[in-house]
Amino acid sequence: MGLFLAAIEATVVSTAMPKAASSMGGAEFYSWIFTAYILSATVTGPLWGRLSDTYGRKRIYILGVSIFLLGSALSGTSQNMLQLVIFRGIQGLGGGALLTLTFTIVGELYRLRERSRVQGYLNSVWAIASILGPPAGGFIADNIDWRWVFYVNIPFGVVASFIVVKCLVDKGRAADGGLDIPGVTLFAISSSSLLIYLTEFSNLGQFGAALLILSVVSMILFLRVEVSSKSPLIPLGLIRDRLISISLAGSLLSGLAFFGALTYLPILLQWVFGLSASSSGILLTTTTLGWVISSIISARILPQVTLKPLALVGSGLISTGMAILVFFQSELNTAASGFVIGLGMGCSVTPILLVVQTVVAPSSLGIATALVGFMRNMGSAIGVTLMWIPIKITLDSAGLTSISSITSAQQSLLSTAMRQSFTIGLVSSLACIPIFYLLPRIDLHERDRKTFDG
Repeated sequence: MGLFLAAIEATVVSTAMPKAASSMGGAEFYSWIFTAYILSATVTGPLWGRLSDTYGRKRIYILGVSIFLLGSALSGTSQNMLQLVIFRGIQGLGGGALLTLTFTIVGELYRLRERSRVQGYLNSVWAIASILGPPAGGFIADNIDWRWVFYVNIPFGVVASFIVVKCLVDKGRAADGGLDIPGVTLFAISSSSLLIYLTEFSNLGQFGAALLILSVVSMILFLRVEVSSKSPLIPLGLIRDRLISISLAGSLLSGLAFFGALTYLPILLQWVFGLSASSSGILLTTTTLGWVISSIISARILPQVTLKPLALVGSGLISTGMAILVFFQSELNTAASGFVIGLGMGCSVTPILLVVQTVVAPSSLGIATALVGFMRNMGSAIGVTLMWIPIKITLDSAGLTSISSITSAQQSLLSTAMRQSFTIGLVSSLACIPIFYLLPRIDLHERDRKTFDG
């Protein structure tokens, strides 16, 4: 239930927010309704993971749900767009806990074979949320009030918290030196500066360079602090592990290709091929379908085949789908490529998370789980930014501002720009292949027995 809240919040809000902007004004803050939530959830994910490693999953999960519900309630009471952006940031803070700790708790409760099965249930939750979210948000906004897209979270969150309180038996753990406040602060400054630059780079001007410098300097200071910290936010020994470092790099590059493509496929379908928004939405459901199918299958067969072949197959499938978008553009091929890319993403993401959770020590389970999600989200932000560049250049040079006035010549120019954009994703997915080829072969069953049987 907690995962469903975090997952559907990313989709249900999108169709309801035009109503909010109409009723409150402040359209200049519109994009930040989404940016504030995503930025807050992404940056705080590692913090929630480390807090749960230090102080226990149950109490930190309850804290995260409480903050999410507080942000939801406040968002529903917003009187202007600036308030809504601030309250969405609070909601995202709790959303980071829901996304991170759900998978962490599953990793702690279940052995590898059981966890593989449960992972299929969690992926089904994502599929349901992505399908139900947009129409549910539109229905609520049209027939009730846009504020209720936030209020409806509250009863589900309360039930989820009650179940965790009653049923989750938390493992005892010492607070191993407490929280690394300097490390947390520097990491938050570095990652949030980079994310703000990536999401708003076209509007920042010279201030963008300052943000990049701030991000780099903060990360350098963060690494220096972590070396000497008794309780680091990110144990550097964790990143030195070959399997984990390769998995994190692969998550970054896969996220770049997948989410970049997913963001701009609607432009290809609607502006180049002239489809309606609803028709393009139907075609793009193949991407979610492919992800869910391959996630379930790859999770089930992982204990027998290990990570390396699955990750290589996943990268190959993503590359194949991206190549279709570059060389064989058509309406039908776009739907087919989305399905293939989804297959590849599910074949990579789910096994990576399962294996990382299997090889890390229980004391680092939360931060390791959070880092996998953080790198994938960071890759998403980088991909959306890089793949927008050729599209933006073409839109500006062609003077294209409205789909209603697009000409056949402009469609041709935009089609070329889309090919260039998807080429960036293709290069990123191809880069995953040699990286995943370096994955070491490990005995997952032995690691699993060591963790659960001592």
